[in-house]
Amino acid sequence: MSEALMTEPDYARVHAEALGNVLACAASLVAAVQFDDSGQLIGTQWVGGGGGLLTRDTLKAADALRNALDRFKGDAAALLAVEGGGR
Repeated sequence: MSEALMTEPDYARVHAEALGNVLACAASLVAAVQFDDSGQLIGTQWVGGGGGLLTRDTLKAADALRNALDRFKGDAAALLAVEGGGR
């Protein structure tokens, strides 16, 4: 569908879907970086992960993205509550 022919609700839906995809990819990246660093806790043992193969700068970037995603989710939830549940 051409953007020139989109109605306002169509435009908002397409952009909301795109934003959802970006957020999902960003969350996947953060999880992958965390797994590469630490692995996964199974029972009482950490399994997998490269442990130390990531630079501190990479981990700081992943943490910054994680914090940004958490802030976005909080802001979005607050906005939906104000707008009546986000229908």
